[in-house]
Amino acid sequence: MKRLKEILYTLVLGMMVLFLIQSSLVLVEKPSIEQRIPVVSAASYQLSAQPYFLIRQLLGSELLEVKDQAAIQAMRSLIKKSRKTNRLDNIQMDWKKSMSIVLVNEPSYKKTWLHFQANKAVNGVKKGKHYVQIDQDVFYFPSTTVSPADVAWLQKHVSWEQKSITDGQLILSKFTHGKQDDQVLQWNNHELRISMPKTTANRSLILSPRFFHYSNEVPASLIARIPSDHSMRGLLVNLNRISVNYENGTLTEDEQFAFAPSFEALLEYQTNEDLACAIKSFKSDFPKLIWTESTVQLGTQTYYFKETSPKSLYICSDKSKYCSSGIPSLTRCQTGFLCKGDLSRLTSIQNTGWAGLVLDMIPAFRASKTLFDETKEIQTEQGQLILRFKNGHFVLHEFLRAFLAYAQE
Repeated sequence: MKRLKEILYTLVLGMMVLFLIQSSLVLVEKPSIEQRIPVVSAASYQLSAQPYFLIRQLLGSELLEVKDQAAIQAMRSLIKKSRKTNRLDNIQMDWKKSMSIVLVNEPSYKKTWLHFQANKAVNGVKKGKHYVQIDQDVFYFPSTTVSPADVAWLQKHVSWEQKSITDGQLILSKFTHGKQDDQVLQWNNHELRISMPKTTANRSLILSPRFFHYSNEVPASLIARIPSDHSMRGLLVNLNRISVNYENGTLTEDEQFAFAPSFEALLEYQTNEDLACAIKSFKSDFPKLIWTESTVQLGTQTYYFKETSPKSLYICSDKSKYCSSGIPSLTRCQTGFLCKGDLSRLTSIQNTGWAGLVLDMIPAFRASKTLFDETKEIQTEQGQLILRFKNGHFVLHEFLRAFLAYAQE
């Protein structure tokens, strides 16, 4: 049986090597760095790539570096499944042209679609069940069927621009109130670097980093998305900045508060009045909780809180661990944004037992844990967010494994 697996692996490996060679021969003329990509001001996020560069690097990593038989088999199964559904009516992609994933999350239009350019153009508009092609541009809707309203929306809201996309690079575009901000994702074998928006020095007061740390301003667009009936809205709605150290989580037997996180947080509000209103609102929303002057009991866990300034509130899950003296450890941050530490702590859950099996059935959790467990650290350095992987783990391979974990049903 072991020998049979080795033979099958060799055959699969050989086929992929042939594909890699064939694709390189077909694309003797390498893609241009300058690429035409869609601009959708109504989009929340857009991720653009040059597919030839991406696939060449991915295949090279899988075949020559990692040689992960399980990942290759999972890719084959996914490709085989997609061929059976054939939602694109055999439209052939032009691998030398860019592709983009676009997320639109407007109140009147919530859709996610993929854009790429076909080898052959059509006259006018060609509409399939899950796609629409306009000239050479193909818009693929993986989770919804295409309606005439979708075609009209695309023709009205999509414009175009030229953007440089080099080898080993993705462009992440974020749109806020119609304003576009681009971030560059650049990687090598063991490191992913993400350019961050420029910020001015503000010497913000934050928690001294430990475990997994995150400090930043809270975007107004994020606050606006909190549902009006959300139980925590009163505590969060006027939040200006947040600083968090997160260790892990624990599952408890309490029915109302089954998840107990181990963390400390510093919440900064716009004004003194906003802080007072936040505490008052939280207490009125949870009247059955047991409150003292400096603690509140949620299920099996007692949280310590303290006003560290007229506009700031400190909260922790364990005073003896995080704030034994009653005074939290704070420091200054030059830019106001800081992210560093161990990403695997975000998906570290203690005392799971059978519940761990249930969590592993949730694609988003499984994919995140698959990725985070293989990272070495995340940190902020010279205007970039840097994600480093452990020795022997490659950036593209780990993201591929995460994707495959998410795609499994």
